[in-house]
Amino acid sequence: MKSNLIAQDVIVTHKGDEINSKIVEIGSDYIKYYEFEFQEGPLRNIERSKVFMIIYENGRRELIKQEIEQKEQSNESYDGLNWSIAVGYGNSYGKTGVRFQYRTGGWVGFGTHVGVGFIKEEGYYGENPLSILASAGFKIFPYKEFYINTQIGMIDVISDLSGSSGTYQKEILYGPSLMIGSDWAWGEKIKYGLNIGTGVSYIINYASHDIDASVSTFRLALDLGFIVQF
Repeated sequence: MKSNLIAQDVIVTHKGDEINSKIVEIGSDYIKYYEFEFQEGPLRNIERSKVFMIIYENGRRELIKQEIEQKEQSNESYDGLNWSIAVGYGNSYGKTGVRFQYRTGGWVGFGTHVGVGFIKEEGYYGENPLSILASAGFKIFPYKEFYINTQIGMIDVISDLSGSSGTYQKEILYGPSLMIGSDWAWGEKIKYGLNIGTGVSYIINYASHDIDASVSTFRLALDLGFIVQF
């Protein structure tokens, strides 16, 4: 928006200062003017965001503050409602697998997710069995894409020989996890991005069958994936 004026105008700042002036141009970022008492002097600029109001020579008042606040409010709006599918590795993915997630809210939001994946075990006598792992959880998004994740699911699979028979046994370890992370995504209607998260898991059924007494009840939780967001 541009205005070319030839009479005395008063620029009122947010601090309450008044500048007697001859306004030349009102731009989107700056207001250009001459000092009214020194109109042959240099052309001066003042940031639009510092101006509260302009009082024109005819008495009309224009509140610049309202225009700035409306622009800032529109910039601050954040639509946090989305669905996403992610492929990756970690606790939320069932090791190597797929995660489905729903998020609602704005700057602060909430979400739920489920993950399904598999893990390949190195067995005995050349065996390479696959185990299906799954998880589900609830997320709090305190700020946009950053989250706190509480979930429960299958954490890992351990295997060992049983007794003198040499038979192959396995046990799926499961328990809760507490993680922090972020879902970064860029684009318009369909967004693409990355998921990174870390935290700690607690194994509930630790050594329930005495398969491996060296297994720790606490384990590092980690998520790393590629996101497609709708």
